[in-house]
Amino acid sequence: MIRYKHYALLIPAMLFSLFPSFAKAKNYKLSDPENSMKAEGFTASQDDPDLAQLEEQLADAKRHLFKENADSARIIIVSLMKELSNRNLLDSSLGLRARFIDASTLELNNARGESLEKIFALIAACKAQKDWLTLSRTYLVAELAYEFLDKPERCLFYFNQCRALIEEHHLAVTYPYFCIRFSTYHRIWGNRDSSYYYAQEALHSSKAFYESPRVNFAKQYYEDPSGEYRYAHFILAGLYKADKDFEQSRYHYEQTIRIGQKVGVSDYSKSWSFLCFAGLYNDLKNYKTALLYSDSSLLYNNSIIDHWGIAGRGLRSHILLQRAKIFNALNQQDSVYQLLKQGYDYKIEVINARNHLHATEIEARHTDKQKALKIGQQNEQLDRERKWRLGLMGILVAMLLLATGLIYLYLQLRKANNKTKIQAAELKQLDKVKSNFFANISHELRTPLTLILGPLSYILDKPDEWKKESIQKQLRVMQRNGKSLMGLIEEILDLSKLEANKLELKEEGTPVKQFFEQLFFAFEPQFQSQGLDYELQLEVKEELYLLMDRKKMEKVLNNFLSNAIKFTPKTGKITLQVQASENDLKITVADTGEG
Repeated sequence: MIRYKHYALLIPAMLFSLFPSFAKAKNYKLSDPENSMKAEGFTASQDDPDLAQLEEQLADAKRHLFKENADSARIIIVSLMKELSNRNLLDSSLGLRARFIDASTLELNNARGESLEKIFALIAACKAQKDWLTLSRTYLVAELAYEFLDKPERCLFYFNQCRALIEEHHLAVTYPYFCIRFSTYHRIWGNRDSSYYYAQEALHSSKAFYESPRVNFAKQYYEDPSGEYRYAHFILAGLYKADKDFEQSRYHYEQTIRIGQKVGVSDYSKSWSFLCFAGLYNDLKNYKTALLYSDSSLLYNNSIIDHWGIAGRGLRSHILLQRAKIFNALNQQDSVYQLLKQGYDYKIEVINARNHLHATEIEARHTDKQKALKIGQQNEQLDRERKWRLGLMGILVAMLLLATGLIYLYLQLRKANNKTKIQAAELKQLDKVKSNFFANISHELRTPLTLILGPLSYILDKPDEWKKESIQKQLRVMQRNGKSLMGLIEEILDLSKLEANKLELKEEGTPVKQFFEQLFFAFEPQFQSQGLDYELQLEVKEELYLLMDRKKMEKVLNNFLSNAIKFTPKTGKITLQVQASENDLKITVADTGEG
């Protein structure tokens, strides 16, 4: 998948000069794709029927992945990985390629922590087995993961690693995808000239593979090279459109759709392609043709709206708002109103977290009212007891014979009164603490909510002045802060459940070693970015299973590890130790920071 976003970050122009030595490699790449694949050491598995069947499973998983059908690819690759593990083939050529697809499907499903863990292990295995082609592709998947994490310096590191492999081992099949990724990198953090250059490089180098009838055998090893050919046209179409070169943009969009129809892509990609075409004709004021392409985009979106979640609804919003512009130009105002309403309804789904906030505020107000009612009842009880005590004092004056008994009773009542006052004071203090808590949490909630509403207001105030890429940037800011807001709300709800004794454990059988490995290494990018040394000490048996509430255990350990990262200086060390005895599991988080 290719991300399209714009940031105001610029890499110096000299960065482009770091890549002058591709010329020799490129001449080799464009000469003979089939010889290139043979030079890279591919051999078929025809002599072993079982391996041939596994190769076919891998090819089937890649076909689904190429069409962005990650769920189907995931089902196939999980089964294949289990079979390869049973046969001790995970470090074979077939196993390494299967592990590459495994990591790629996780990245496509945004399981970034697990994906990076598998990528790091795969990089080490490829180096040990000297599988340079799989290693080069793995570097690019790692770069993509760090692109989503907004870490341009890590992206550039993996680009350099991949570039060195391409030059040293003449990896022709990797070069087009390298250019695709590097062109996108320059769209985000670099400069437009470099983005143009590498998009053209991707187009020229992938064309040799796409048009050659002799490289069909190579497609069993990596995804169809027509994907790079199509992506290159798509990038160039967007670049030319942004520069108002509509003829060139139209040509490249036409090629994008033509190649997609030939090789088969997901309905999501088709819908995006037709949406871009509609936008192009709208800019050209050819509104009827724009409407035809918009109809096609909407048709394909209808087929995926229920399966692509918020992505499908986000695409629907773009389609409807663009159709509103077209109908407005055609003076069909009734349609404009309906389309704008529907389009903004889909946009509002992005900020539905506000509903959770509203529900939390209602619950907090209800709790405060209950506390106030309870305090009022206790005050009424105090008033009644005071009146009763005064009556008893009068009786004491009239009935001296009962003085001893009445004094004893008075002392008991005073003791009860003092106890009630203490309880009332404690309740007032608790109410004050509660008020402070909600004042503080309201401040915490206001920040992400402001960062959601701000970009939304900018977009809604001047919708015609925003480019698609700029809107996507604002939406990503809104999405990121919406997730932050949701996390705060979930913590508040957990606190309310805990206070009401309704917080329940959801225990499930858990493989201890695998659980702590996945949890710890999910922090590996943060450890590395902070320059920290880290170590996981697992003193448990491989087959040990325990009943535990995984989410609550993850929350506790995530807090410990996050605090350790926060308070450990660079070059420091963080250690997670897990020790299992006969009846106990001891978990220790240690760091070399102060305190």
